[in-house]
Amino acid sequence: VPVDLKLHVGEMYFAQLGKDSMLAPATKTIFEQIAEKHPDDWRPFWFLGAVGSIMHDDSAAVRNFRRVTELASWNADAWVYLSSVFLGKNNFGEVARILESAVRVLPDDYRVNFFLGISYSRLDRPRDAARVLERARQINPREVDAVAQLALVYDGMKRFEESDSLYEEALRLDPANSLVLNNYAYSLAERNVQLERALAMSRKAVDADPANPSYLDTIGWIYYRLGNYQEAERHVKEAIGKGEVNAVVYEHLGDIYFKLNQKDLAIEQWNLALKLDAGNTMLRDKIARGSL
Repeated sequence: VPVDLKLHVGEMYFAQLGKDSMLAPATKTIFEQIAEKHPDDWRPFWFLGAVGSIMHDDSAAVRNFRRVTELASWNADAWVYLSSVFLGKNNFGEVARILESAVRVLPDDYRVNFFLGISYSRLDRPRDAARVLERARQINPREVDAVAQLALVYDGMKRFEESDSLYEEALRLDPANSLVLNNYAYSLAERNVQLERALAMSRKAVDADPANPSYLDTIGWIYYRLGNYQEAERHVKEAIGKGEVNAVVYEHLGDIYFKLNQKDLAIEQWNLALKLDAGNTMLRDKIARGSL
């Protein structure tokens, strides 16, 4: 039987997985048999990787997608899906290692550059992140995610003129993008500039996703900058109530309590923040002196 016909049979099973996941073992068996008979054909390994992803079998997904990259290095999807297994686990070091190999083969692929930029950013390698994200933006200048991520990187590098320009560009591409609205608003609040505009953008983000703790923290912090400490407390406490917040949010609430003349509560929140960010010397100094 020709390999293409065997693959066609497997593809028919694979196409039904979205409707009936019970077909996954049979689908896997079909492609395993094809791979055994045709070990130099990348296609059965591709489907085995996809089935592994569907069955939440990460080891099978990694093993088979990696084989695709060996047999068909031009296949950008294989590199992206292989890296996505580790991206889902926040293993950015492995994501970077995979996509560094991919970008040498596929220097003009948007997704390879974009996800490599994200991994570099999360690994605190902002210069590398900016370099590959600039390349992603050149490849697809209309893709708002690359523009927004690059803005965030430059913001972290305190290159505010460039980050502001990119945030503005991202909003021209997608005026309702809640993530861009939130990140830009937070950047302005951190610099204590254009606070009324920041508040307007933050309100749009919260309206779009009212349960997002990051968005609630942002609007609370803007109210803090505006001197409306009661509204600031309400929103930041709501953010914490949603769970899974970082040290900065607890520190924000501590700063708010200090402004509300509730020093004991302020120190309590700062200590909670320090437990999550033990290396923060500025926060430790703030606790030691008991004031902002």
